[in-house]
Amino acid sequence: MTTFIDGEIDGQPRRRVVEEAVLLAPGASNEHTFNTDYNGQPVKLEIIDYIHGAEEGLVEDPEGKNYLKIVEAGGGDRHDHYL
Repeated sequence: MTTFIDGEIDGQPRRRVVEEAVLLAPGASNEHTFNTDYNGQPVKLEIIDYIHGAEEGLVEDPEGKNYLKIVEAGGGDRHDHYL
């Protein structure tokens, strides 16, 4: 698992990359907690569940907000962007 922690240090944008080996799979214990820090402040990362076959996207809701979906192709792959 690779996690990016974004913030500012001395007014400059900084990113801290945290890498941890985890096993996420159906039937496995998928709850994990990792403690680290960002610029000396404690940060707790928690994995609380694993959804097999999950896909990123929007789900239509009559009470929700409007978004614009832009699709572009680059490197032979489709990329969806929401504004």
